[in-house]
Amino acid sequence: MSRQDLTEAGFGELPLLDVPAAPVSVREAARRRRLQGRLLRAGREAVDDGELLELLLSGRRGIADSGELAAALLAVFGTAPRALAARPDRLRSVPGLSDDA
Repeated sequence: MSRQDLTEAGFGELPLLDVPAAPVSVREAARRRRLQGRLLRAGREAVDDGELLELLLSGRRGIADSGELAAALLAVFGTAPRALAARPDRLRSVPGLSDDA
């Protein structure tokens, strides 16, 4: 799905696509590399919904702990696909997710 398709579907503001990555600790960087490697080697089935969301959120400015935010998204939406399909106004209701994230 292209950015234009997403915009036409009502996702005009997609801050996660435009925000530069934040600096991370060596430990966090290593964890991300392991998760990314597992995802690339074995596919989507190799990571759970929380890990997938954590990877997508990791390193974004405004997000102090991508794992914590991933858990909050799952608590609200139940699954990664539902969280990823959520409208921006619903996403703003999730604790820890700001417009800067």
